[in-house]
Amino acid sequence: MVLDVKGAYLKSEIKMEKNEKLHLRLPNGRLVKLKKYLYGLKQAGAEWQDNITATLVSNGYQPSVDPLIFS
Repeated sequence: MVLDVKGAYLKSEIKMEKNEKLHLRLPNGRLVKLKKYLYGLKQAGAEWQDNITATLVSNGYQPSVDPLIFS
């Protein structure tokens, strides 16, 4: 089975423990602090992988030799 998760990177919240300070400058010049990762950020892919792995394992799936395949 293959799944496609819309807005996948937005499912991973920025953890305060990691002490990451990610900000975005809006077109009007305001600076806002991000609460979730956005597509294109270096950390977004790794955080999404950690998030989906933890979710699948907590629901009884087991990772195989390839960390992206679960059974």
